This record gives sequence, structure tokens and C-alpha cells, in this order.
Amino acid sequence: MKGILLKDMMTLKRTMLLYLVLIVFFAVSNGGSGAAFAMFYSIAMPVNMIAVDERSRFDRLMPMLPVRRIDCVLDKYIGAWGCLALAAVLGIVGESVKAGALVLSPVILPAVAVCLVSQAITLPLLFKFGVDQGRMIYMIAIIVMAGLLGALGSLIDGQFFVPAQWLTALALLAGVALNAGSILVSERVYLGRLTA
Repeated sequence: MKGILLKDMMTLKRTMLLYLVLIVFFAVSNGGSGAAFAMFYSIAMPVNMIAVDERSRFDRLMPMLPVRRIDCVLDKYIGAWGCLALAAVLGIVGESVKAGALVLSPVILPAVAVCLVSQAITLPLLFKFGVDQGRMIYMIAIIVMAGLLGALGSLIDGQFFVPAQWLTALALLAGVALNAGSILVSERVYLGRLTA
């Protein structure tokens, strides 16, 4: 697993550096809302990882290597989660520095939940259809994430009788549960690509 992660880090150094600059810029300049915007791009990292694997035909070489297919799948999820966590932490830090005290923006946790749900849906589709069609899936995912975040925001604003903390906690739990199922689906899809 460590070798797969290292392979992706070495091949995507420039992309990761650019993404880090974008996350820092959005998180520091606009605090929580900027970090939420940067989180929408958390799915871009696995798209780039899958693109590199497709160009190098890694899926054809992988069965000859001492690597489990679950590691190749988890690698993409870890990349997405890492970018998501980095954006969330930098958003909290940026908001806290501006306020002069530790502050958790009300946008951060709902944005994390929406991004987790989106990743759980998008990554199996990227494994199934590849990067060419996956870029369109990624664009649709960004639009859907923005819509879901807006809908969740209107729920949290008090239009319904459910407390905001409960909605956010339920959304986070749904995101985690969907990611666990998504990993299993992605592994089966990836196995289908290896045997095809």
C-alpha cells in the first residue's frame, strides 16, 4: 500500500503542489466558505491518479506485482480523503486566525459530509468508465455537491424542525457509510477491469 501511495505522489508532484496552493489560497482568503469551495476539488486528486494509471497501463501490470487490488482502490480514496481533510483543517485554521480564537465555521462539517457522499458515488463510476468519461462525471459531481450543500444549508438555517447538529451528524455518518460500501463496489469494478 505504501508503495502505491508513493508511486502516485511521485507521479503527481506538480499536481499535488498546485492543489495545495489552491487549498491554502481558498482556505486562508475566505475561511470556511473558501475551504468548502476547495473541498469540492477533493475528487480531482483521484481523477488524476486514475488518469496516470490509465496512461501507463498500470492495470495491466498490476496483476504481476505483489500488490492487492484493494490497495490500488484504497489509494484513490486515501488521496481524496487527504485532500478533503487538508482543506477542512486549513479552513478551520484560516477562520480561527481571522477570529483570534478557535472557531469552527458552520460550513465546514456539512461540506465534508457532502464531499464524502459525492466521492462515494463518483469513485466507482470513475473506476468503471475511466477518466475520459470520468471528467464529465467529476463536473456533474461538483454541480451536485454545490446543490447538496445549498440544500443542507437551507435545512441547517432552520427551515425545518431538526437541529443543525443532528443533520450534520447524520450527513457525516451517511458519508462514512457510503464510502465503506463504495470501496467494496470499486474493488469489484476494478477486478472486472483487470479480468476484461
